[in-house]
Amino acid sequence: MPQRTKVDAELKKIVTEAVEKAKKFCQSLREVEVVAESCNVPVECAQNVMKLFYQDCTIPFIAMCRKKMIGSMQAEKLRELQASYDEVKQVHKKVETVLKTIKHEKFDETIAASFLCAKKVDEVELLYEIAVLH
Repeated sequence: MPQRTKVDAELKKIVTEAVEKAKKFCQSLREVEVVAESCNVPVECAQNVMKLFYQDCTIPFIAMCRKKMIGSMQAEKLRELQASYDEVKQVHKKVETVLKTIKHEKFDETIAASFLCAKKVDEVELLYEIAVLH
């Protein structure tokens, strides 16, 4: 195995182990909780709305036919929840991508936990810059 490949494999192992340790003590925020917090709605309502989005229900359908399930939210608020949910999915994808690309011997579970708990893409990008510089 060439020297560079061996070093890359060792660094990848360091990052993977740090991420696994971080998951044990820092449970990344669940999508529902982040959406509920960012849109200032009860977690139960956010969970119901996200379930309907997952079932490919449209906003007009949800607003008119599932009022009881969503706490009589208006279409405007549903759009806000949908946008927040989309952003949360983007953050998770970005974190996955970043964690696969980081190769740093000082990467540890504290840094991994910071990535796993990020709520915004900007946070992930800032953490990445910091991780790469150290």
